[in-house]
Amino acid sequence: MDQPGRSPTKDEHNSFTRRFSRWWREEQTRCVTALAEVDGQLVRAAWLLLHERVPNPSHFTRATGDLQSVYVRPPFRRAGINLHLELTLPSTAL
Repeated sequence: MDQPGRSPTKDEHNSFTRRFSRWWREEQTRCVTALAEVDGQLVRAAWLLLHERVPNPSHFTRATGDLQSVYVRPPFRRAGINLHLELTLPSTAL
């Protein structure tokens, strides 16, 4: 399904929607989503997936995250939309 220039069929879309919904129910406590809007229009979405880190003697509970699936709509790219993304997501995750 993930081929450049090819839109998913209705069946592929429905299958993905079902699978994604199941995944979201299981993983939503480990995900932080950062959205950006311009004039009420969604222009950016980014996901931070949180993980536990190996404990050390001074900090037993530690967390880390992977920034994934950052998407900015083409007309808004190179316009500074992601300028504060690295600041927004970590503060939201805490």
